Amino acid sequence: MKFFLVISLIFIPIFNLFAQNSDRQLDQLLSYSKIRQIDPTQFSSALKIFRRLEARKELDVAVRRSRDDDESSETVLRLFGKICLHSNSPLAVDEFIKFIKRQKGSADEEIPISFEPLFAKWPDYVLIRVANDKDLLNQLEWGFVNNHFHDLTTKNCRTIFYSLNPKIKDLYPKYKKQIDYLISTAVGDLKS
Repeated sequence: MKFFLVISLIFIPIFNLFAQNSDRQLDQLLSYSKIRQIDPTQFSSALKIFRRLEARKELDVAVRRSRDDDESSETVLRLFGKICLHSNSPLAVDEFIKFIKRQKGSADEEIPISFEPLFAKWPDYVLIRVANDKDLLNQLEWGFVNNHFHDLTTKNCRTIFYSLNPKIKDLYPKYKKQIDYLISTAVGDLKS
C-alpha cells in the first residue's frame, strides 16, 4: 500500500505539469489563431505546437475562445487551419497538405472545411500542389460544398466557385481538368 502511495505522490505532480503544459500550448495556439497576419516565426512556433498535439492525437480537443467562455470553442485542427490562412507564406499550404496526407482516409469534416479557405486565398499555389491527387481534390471539393452549402445550388455552383477568388477564372485554362472536376463533383454532391 505504501508503495502505491509513494508512486502516486511522484506521478501526480508529473501529470499536473503535463496538463499545465498542454493548456499553455492550447492557449498559445488560440492566441496565434487570433492574429490577422502570422509571420514566419509565429507560424513555425504554431506548427511545432500543432505537430505535438497531432502526435498525441489531440486534434479534436476543444479550445475555449476565452477563459470565461464555456459555450464557444474550436478544435485544435480548426485553429491550425486559421493560422495557416493568416500566414503570409505558401509554406502554410504545404504544411496543411502534408497534414491532410498524414490523415488519409480520415472522416474528419474539419480537414476539408479548413482546406477550402486556403484554396480561396492561394488558388494557383493550391492547384499546383494538389495537381491530380484525387484525395486532395476531393477534400477541397467537400470543403467547398460544406463552407458554402447554404448558398449553393446545382445552378449557381460554378458562379460561387469562381467568386471565391477572381484569379480562379484566369487560372481555368491552366487547371481546366482540376477545376472542372471540383465543380462537377460539387454539383453531383448537391444533387444527392
